[in-house]
Amino acid sequence: MSSAAVIACRTLRDMTNTQLLALDPARLDQLVTEAVSDGKTANTQTMGSRLRHVKADKAPRLTQAGLALGCARVAVLDSQGWARRLLGEARLLAGDTDLGDVFDTTALVARIDQRPRVVDGRFAPDCCGVWTFQDECWVVCPKCGGAAVEADKVVHCTKCLYRAEYDGNSSTWERACSPWFLLPLLLTVSTSLGDVWAYNSRHLEQLRAYVAATLRDERNNVGRSWSSRLPAWMKAAKNRDTVLKALDRLGRVAAEAKLV
Repeated sequence: MSSAAVIACRTLRDMTNTQLLALDPARLDQLVTEAVSDGKTANTQTMGSRLRHVKADKAPRLTQAGLALGCARVAVLDSQGWARRLLGEARLLAGDTDLGDVFDTTALVARIDQRPRVVDGRFAPDCCGVWTFQDECWVVCPKCGGAAVEADKVVHCTKCLYRAEYDGNSSTWERACSPWFLLPLLLTVSTSLGDVWAYNSRHLEQLRAYVAATLRDERNNVGRSWSSRLPAWMKAAKNRDTVLKALDRLGRVAAEAKLV
């Protein structure tokens, strides 16, 4: 680990909450960027945990956004999904301020949007939980049956322009429906083995790469990670062709919906 990265990690780790919150948001982000420049290490993990536990609910919103962005920079070392959600949280916290006007997010966004990773010839699935893909669900419009999108408690149809906002509190995660309106997913198909479904193109891309891979690197994928919770029949090599055909059908549905 470079000396600059070590110094940045130690600086952030050793600061009190008051000192962290007093930092200029841009300076805070600069320190985090330096700290993660060498990738995932024990120091960056400790620093990331430190940032996550700062109580900043009374701090200026831009400072809160800077902390969320810092957490995203650490999270992306392991998971594009987690980083995407944290980046979205940072944008919400920033309010009317464009994150790009204060922080340099170009490299972070590029890494979040990169294709599924291959490590030493093995596909490395994102170690996020499947619910992280539910930030944007492609669903069947309840009015016209066309392609619609549910995100941030709002569903809107690209065909009939139907739009509705959810004002309740109950939600459903990690199931084959949208979390708020419980709408059926657009990307779903039945096979002789079971139903195959995806929340959106990102989820579908990860699924296809996983099923197609003959070698998988799953060292980080334990517990509640999306790939660890796939049904056994979907992981089995003997079913690969059947599942891939189903996923290819969903890919055609996604392309025809023109939601990308």
